[in-house]
This record gives sequence, C-alpha cells and structure tokens, in this order.
Amino acid sequence: TESDEGAYSTSFWDGAGALTDDFGDHYDEIGNSLCDGCADSWDTGTVRAWQVILFVEGYISHTQIDGRFGPNTTSATRAYQDDHGLGVDGMVGPATWGHADGHLEWNSSRTRVLYRGAEGSVYFERGNSDHGNTGGGGAYRIIKACVSTYCASFGSPRIHH
Repeated sequence: TESDEGAYSTSFWDGAGALTDDFGDHYDEIGNSLCDGCADSWDTGTVRAWQVILFVEGYISHTQIDGRFGPNTTSATRAYQDDHGLGVDGMVGPATWGHADGHLEWNSSRTRVLYRGAEGSVYFERGNSDHGNTGGGGAYRIIKACVSTYCASFGSPRIHH
C-alpha cells in the first residue's frame, strides 16, 4: 500500500494539524462545489466521502454510495442542509463542508478520524495513523461507515478528487 504519512497533494484528500478544517481545505483545492452536473462530481472519491456522510446521517442507504452526485445525492444534500440550518441549494460548497468539518474527531487512541452522524459513524485513516503514527497527517482513506448493526467497508483507497 502507498505510504500516506506526510503525503499531500491537490489530487487527493489530505490533512495536517487540526481536523476541523480538513474537508473545507479540499473545497479550495477542487475549486468548485459538488453537485449534479458540476465538475469532479461523477465517479470520484470526494463524492463517495460525501455520500458516506449522508449515509451515517440517515439521508441515503448504503446501496446509494456510488461516487456519483446524481438526483438522489442532490435530494439528500438538500435535506442535510435544511436540517442543519444551512443555505439549501443541493450543492456541497464551503458552508456545507464547513459544517461537516465540525463533526470530525480523533478516536480515543488517535488511530482513526471519526465523523459522527445522527445514525452512525464514518471511520477514516489520516496519514498512517493506523500504523503507529497516532494523530498523523497525510492522505485520507475511508475505512468503513457504520449505522446500527450494518457496516459498509471501502477497501481503504485514497480519497481522490
């Protein structure tokens, strides 16, 4: 597997320092919002990461996590935005990513980054945090997303834009 510790790029998600700006940083790198019809919104790791957030928040099912920002993801994004008092446009831009940043935290052993949603959690690896460098920085990987007794695993690929 690729070494992720200290791996930074504008082509994949990465993080360093505080967790609570990691998602928003990637909006800046992509240069546009995620939406149905927007650039970088079809068959990408970034869309898949947004969809796993929608899954653990209870807006979509695990079968709708496909990396494609279509009508179902648009509808779920609108509901997320409305429920969280954000501007409702169905696009994942700075305000929506910024709100999601506020849900990121390290697990107790600092080996995983968690996004805690209303119905479950997404488990990310950041850098080589799961390989002895607790609290590390570098490339992000989605490990799994769990709701109730169901967990969807993602084979741990880097999250590419």
